[in-house]
Amino acid sequence: RFVQSASYLPHFFSWIVVAYILQSFLTLDGGLANDLITKFGGDPIFFLGSTEWFRPMIVSSSLWKEVGWNTILYLAAITTIDPQLYEAAKVEGAGKLARIRYITLPGILPTITIVLILTIPSLITVGMDQIYPLMNPANQAVADVLDTYVLRSGLQQGYFGMATAVGLISSLISLILVVTTNSISKKINDEGLW
Repeated sequence: RFVQSASYLPHFFSWIVVAYILQSFLTLDGGLANDLITKFGGDPIFFLGSTEWFRPMIVSSSLWKEVGWNTILYLAAITTIDPQLYEAAKVEGAGKLARIRYITLPGILPTITIVLILTIPSLITVGMDQIYPLMNPANQAVADVLDTYVLRSGLQQGYFGMATAVGLISSLISLILVVTTNSISKKINDEGLW
């Protein structure tokens, strides 16, 4: 139950709450991570201001936040597979890996395809709502992404036209990626959004 709650609940938190949890966990003074590091004889690490620790922190927090939701999606897809297929394969002598390869993966392929198509636009947007609350002048060199640049140049510096143009081009590229991925998916396995 603890593992389920720890993996499912973060998906329902906003990135502001996750950023606050990360800041309290990774802070230099009184953060649990640095307390453990100093307890074992190491030097405290300024995680939130370090350019080398920022990317691993973003990737690991994204994995922690979304692993539960993806687990729910794929478990729901697996439950739609007919159990008699597994029983028949077991009777025929198929091992666990063979059942995964020939029954489970083809059974959840439509879900994998749709999740992939819907995830492709995040290659461009990267998740400004995740990065912006953790961004500061110490880590801005590696934390600055397209969306934070548009926000900074549009709202803070007043370059509204340029920020609008960059946002529009970013949206068009995301649309092209979704349409292209959908058409490739339909050609490969006859599954797609439309």
